Amino acid sequence: MTLPQTINWKLIRKLLQTKGQKPKISEGDESFLKKIYSSDTQKLEKLLGQKLPWSDIFCKN
Repeated sequence: MTLPQTINWKLIRKLLQTKGQKPKISEGDESFLKKIYSSDTQKLEKLLGQKLPWSDIFCKN
């Protein structure tokens, strides 16, 4: 059974806007994600001509 699209979006927004603590990411997982996305982040920064707000926080190696 599928829900109508308007209900799906309402549910998704509700889930994304839920207040509470975010789960902690392990150092290994964080390092893995940095390696995967560092090239894309650098390319996007070059394309935009500016540093991205998460670059200093998440892309330090």
